[in-house]
Amino acid sequence: MTACRTWFVCLLVFAFATSLWGQTGSGTLTVDNHTTACLGASGFVDFDSPKFWDVLRGKIVHMNISPGYNICTAGDPSKTNNKCTLYTDCNSTTGQCQVKSNNCSGNPKTGSITGGICTSSAECPTVKQCSGGSPNNANGNCSTDADCNFTNGACTSSLECSGDTNVYIKGKTGNACTMDSDCVAPGETGCNIGTGLCEFTDTVSTSGRTGNGAIHVCYTTGANNCSEAQVRYCDNPGPFFANVNHPPATQTFSPAFLRSVDSSDVPIEIPEKCAGVPNCTNQPGSLCCTLTQGAYGARPV
Repeated sequence: MTACRTWFVCLLVFAFATSLWGQTGSGTLTVDNHTTACLGASGFVDFDSPKFWDVLRGKIVHMNISPGYNICTAGDPSKTNNKCTLYTDCNSTTGQCQVKSNNCSGNPKTGSITGGICTSSAECPTVKQCSGGSPNNANGNCSTDADCNFTNGACTSSLECSGDTNVYIKGKTGNACTMDSDCVAPGETGCNIGTGLCEFTDTVSTSGRTGNGAIHVCYTTGANNCSEAQVRYCDNPGPFFANVNHPPATQTFSPAFLRSVDSSDVPIEIPEKCAGVPNCTNQPGSLCCTLTQGAYGARPV
C-alpha cells in the first residue's frame, strides 16, 4: 500500500491537530542530550518556539518534567492540583455556620435539635450548625464559618503524582493505514483516518522516584516517528499533558511536543516524507504535485 492513493490527497497539507488526551498539568517539559543521565543521548536538536522540542528519529534523548508552577496539595479536595499562588487559594470559603431553631416541641416536649425535656423553647440552648452545602462538616455543629470550611490549604511546587510513575509519548508513525487492523507494528494503537497514518503510544517508566518532584526518563525515539508527539505524565491522577512556559517567564503554560526532524532540522511532517516516499518521479508511490502526473508518477506515454 503506497502512502498516497489519490491525486487530491497528494495536494493536501496535513495538519496534525492536538487531541485532548487529558488536561495540561503543572509539569514543564525540557529535552536535552544529558549523557550522564542517559548514556548515549544524542537525539535532541533544539527547541523551536513556542512548543516544539525537535528530536532525531531512532535516537536517545533525556526528558525532564519539572514543576512549572505551584499547585494545591492540601486543603479543599475539589481544588487539589489546581494552580495557586497562596495557600489560601487552596482553602474553601463557601461554608457557613448558621444559627438553627431549637424548638421545644412534641409530646413529651423536647428540644428539636438538642433533645432534653423542656416546657418552652426559651429553655432550649441556641444551636449553630454548618449549612447543608458546606464543603466541610456539613450539618455538623460549629462555632464559626471556619468549622465549615477546609482551612489547611497548601500551595507547593509539585507535580500531580508521587513516587514512580509513567511518561507516555503519543504520536504517529510513517506507516500508512486505512483501518486499525493495518497498524500492527510494536507500539501502534490504531489508524488515524484523518492523516492515513498509524498512531503509537510509547510508555517509559521512572525508576526510584520519590516524592512529587521532577520526573527524569530516557527515551529512544521511534525510527519511524512522524510529526509531533504528545508527552504525558503521571497515572493516578493523570495522565497530564506536559507543558511549555510561553511566552517565557510568564504564567502562561501550553502543551509541549516532541517533533521529529531530519538531520537538517527540517520537520518530518507530511505523510509522504514520514513514510520515506521519494519526490515526484515516474515511480509508483512518489509524491506528485500536478494533475498531469497523477498519484503514481508521471503518466506513461
